[in-house]
Formats: sequence, structure tokens, C-alpha cells
Amino acid sequence: MFEQKIKIVIKRDGSQEPWQVRKPARWQEWGTDGKVEWTPIFEKVVKKLKEKETSRNIQLAFIDAFLELKTWEGNRAAGGLMATVIAKDYYP
Repeated sequence: MFEQKIKIVIKRDGSQEPWQVRKPARWQEWGTDGKVEWTPIFEKVVKKLKEKETSRNIQLAFIDAFLELKTWEGNRAAGGLMATVIAKDYYP
């Protein structure tokens, strides 16, 4: 088992909410169609996160982890998440 430090997510509008494992799990379902082994990626990313983290940094950490797979499926998942990051940057 791994230790999870993250407790608070700072949203783009500055508000804070408790960390919810469900949200990144939905990103995985949406972005990978179940074609990427999720647990190792999730554990790797969550270990790196601080106790308070922005939603943007969380998404970027998952993008990096997907790209490290060096597979079509990983690139596809990273691209899907990156599209949402870019859209939020341009259309807040």
C-alpha cells in the first residue's frame, strides 16, 4: 500500500475542496477507455503530490505519467487531459 499526502485541492477559482479519488478515476475512464493500467499511474502521481495541490498541477502530473508510458494509449490519454487544461486556460 502507498501513502497519500494530498488532502486539499485548490480549484481554478481559488476555492478549496477535499481530495476526491473519484475525480481522477473518472479522468482515467474518460481518457483511456480502460486500455491503460490505472493503479500504477495513480499511485505514482499521488505519491508526488503535496498536501495541498492545484487541480491544474494534478492534471499535469497525470499527463506526465501517461506520456512516460510511451504508448499510443498513454499518449491518447495525455492528449485528452491536455485538451481540457488548454481549454480552461483560454476560456476560464
